[in-house]
Amino acid sequence: MSFNSLIDKLPVACACFDVEGNLLTANKHWESSFDADFVPYYQPCGTRSYDFLRQHIHESLNGSEPCFELLCKSNGESLFFEVKLQHEENDTIIAYAWDISQYKDIDDAWHIRQIHNANPIPACFWDSSFNVTDCNDALVKLLGLSNKKEFIESPLSFSPETLPDGTSTVEQYHTVVTIVMEKGYVRFPWTHRTATGELIPGDATVIRIELKDTHIFATYFQDLRPLLKASEKIREAEEQLQLMIDATPTAVTVYNREGSPINCNEEVLRIFGESNADSFIRNFNAIMLPVQPDGQDSNELLRAHVSRAFDEGYAHINEMLFRKPDGSLVMLDMTFMRISNKNDYVVVEYCRDITEKKRELEMEREQSIMARVQLMFDATPLCIEYWDKDLKPLYCNQTVLDYYKMNKEEYSEKMLDLSAKHISDEDDYSSSWAAWSEELTKALETG
Repeated sequence: MSFNSLIDKLPVACACFDVEGNLLTANKHWESSFDADFVPYYQPCGTRSYDFLRQHIHESLNGSEPCFELLCKSNGESLFFEVKLQHEENDTIIAYAWDISQYKDIDDAWHIRQIHNANPIPACFWDSSFNVTDCNDALVKLLGLSNKKEFIESPLSFSPETLPDGTSTVEQYHTVVTIVMEKGYVRFPWTHRTATGELIPGDATVIRIELKDTHIFATYFQDLRPLLKASEKIREAEEQLQLMIDATPTAVTVYNREGSPINCNEEVLRIFGESNADSFIRNFNAIMLPVQPDGQDSNELLRAHVSRAFDEGYAHINEMLFRKPDGSLVMLDMTFMRISNKNDYVVVEYCRDITEKKRELEMEREQSIMARVQLMFDATPLCIEYWDKDLKPLYCNQTVLDYYKMNKEEYSEKMLDLSAKHISDEDDYSSSWAAWSEELTKALETG
């Protein structure tokens, strides 16, 4: 009797495959059950049926005897076969399959669980009485379990007794049950504990799924460790950036799109005598002068340059006056730069306190003017003398020195006497000096 005749007499579907998964021979039961139209393109787990079978063939080649369920379709009806593979010595694989549809309750809940089992998001499922009935492979993997049974039998044992916010896990569980029964949806923070004791912070979402004559609940868990790790890196980077900004000798202020300061470094606090960035931001309007010396509105001037920096990437103010909390004025040279910040932009202002430099420039300018006046007066043939408001002699020109045949030091010592003698030939010229003083005072008052 031939091999084909033997396997045709078997009460179950039977087929032989080579190591590449190519069909060599099959009995009539197999041919009627597994033609191209009978096996759907995908299995409930989301894998293509062809790849699903090849995966198990590969397992049998590695020494195991895989036994698995295979979904088939016939006239729109779902049928399930249990398939067992056996690797023979002649490099052939024998597959046995039998219909188990009559033993399997194929309902909506089962289809939902199959779909969610292929979901990469960890999930578990509860019946209407809130008893765990199933969980997917992603949750088993997340918790480091060997099988689903471990979680199904004791789901709360894979969470700490107390959540990070101090809430009892059991208390939180009952709160969630109450909310989801009433609203059909709830999202809340939750912490899982793996088989090794590692805590996994996350967000859990529970939804109610209505079926024909009942309902079930599905819980989805989002592992927040990658997000928290990324947030921690961002926080560390921001702290390092703040340290770098604070260590910069240049004053740095950060503005938002409304032109309001949102941060500053230590140098800004030093210039304005503020204790911290919050205090500087809160008192910012108070340190702004209403108008600048040239008549421009200070607030409009600053906002215009911040806006220009946002639009063009750069702006600059040569001189801008501010008022410190003690009332003294400070003049700043301000440069504005647009930089990327997360998903948006901010404008960073780099400023230099040029108050002292401005004062030095003003003194240099006055000295330069005085030097030019000195040259002009020295060249004048008339005698010229300077007096302050207290009638103390300050200066005379070269013509005066030539007239008295004295140097500056000699003339400075005798200037009062010599000036009074201009208007009297008497030895006692005190009355004349009084008249001279009266004339000087009148000149100071009237010009």
